[in-house]
Amino acid sequence: CPIDGCWLAKLKFGNRVYWKIRKFLPFTPKELEDTLPSHATKREDLIALKKGDIELSQSEKKRLEEKQRNDRKLRKEYGPSTEAH
Repeated sequence: CPIDGCWLAKLKFGNRVYWKIRKFLPFTPKELEDTLPSHATKREDLIALKKGDIELSQSEKKRLEEKQRNDRKLRKEYGPSTEAH
């Protein structure tokens, strides 16, 4: 049977529609309560940005990037060797 549709609209097998997005709108995603501390929704820069505090958001982003650069440097310096044995 022919399959037709688009993830933005509907899914149709033959003449039967199995899924239609308008039927499920409005959809509001909910944040999971038990997410890891490293989850993107818990990033301090994004929280500040959401609150409209651009300066704090920028400084938190810079702090996070510096931490990531330092972590990468430490992994390169003290991590396992990549040389072939």
